Amino acid sequence: MATDAKIKSRIATLKSLNSIFSAMQVITVARLSKIKEAQRATARFRREIEDAASYFKAENKASANGAVAAVIVSANRGLCGTFNQDITFRIQSFLKEHSGKNIRFFAYGRKGYEFLIGKKQEIEQYYSSDNFDTENVRQTAEKLWGLYKNGELSEVYVLYNHFVSAFSRKATANRLLPFDFSGSRKIEDSMIIEPDRKVFIEKMSLLYIEAMISSAIRESQLGEFSSRMVTLKSAIDNSHDLIGDLTVQRNKARQQMITQEILEIVEASEAMKGESR
Repeated sequence: MATDAKIKSRIATLKSLNSIFSAMQVITVARLSKIKEAQRATARFRREIEDAASYFKAENKASANGAVAAVIVSANRGLCGTFNQDITFRIQSFLKEHSGKNIRFFAYGRKGYEFLIGKKQEIEQYYSSDNFDTENVRQTAEKLWGLYKNGELSEVYVLYNHFVSAFSRKATANRLLPFDFSGSRKIEDSMIIEPDRKVFIEKMSLLYIEAMISSAIRESQLGEFSSRMVTLKSAIDNSHDLIGDLTVQRNKARQQMITQEILEIVEASEAMKGESR
């Protein structure tokens, strides 16, 4: 009977967890739908900015002695497969690639922040990745561009999980600065630039950095919630299988117990018959 009670308790626990996973799945589906729309809008914004930015190349030269800046985009929570593990592995690789250099980190997302703290890295800015705030991204872009223009930075990268599909992501490091527009187009004399070329380049530089970071955050969110959907579905399916196995196990145990009780009754009956003779 103790075994039956134990199995019954495990089944109840699994059903309770299943209810939690199902509720999380509903929330994830709702958020994923909104993130997909936001990601498409951000991707369009990025393409427009890249198209406009291709008309110029940054006129300032990168400082050879400057530090390296890295914007790290990660998740705030787990239960999303290897999503967080992938980005932390890429951060480790980045640290090795730039060994001996001063690296200045800007973190979006708690998991990346905690990993950097564990590695004893200093973080200049930290924001939650749950509530996307364009003002935070704008502040980061302004600071990065200011440090780069002053010669304090030689390179700027953004590290994030590039979204491939619901089942696939690629942790990558994209270089934002120095600018590299291989297909840069020439500003023709007939083009009118308001108010002037210098202001245009300044504004476009900030918008370009902002667009790239925003795009990385949206792609990371899309990958995170897609991965969480797959993980939750797998957890729910596995819990159903476990409940089925435990139910069969419990039925077998109860059947054995009933059979044993019947045998004991038969044996007692036979013994009583023998005594009466």
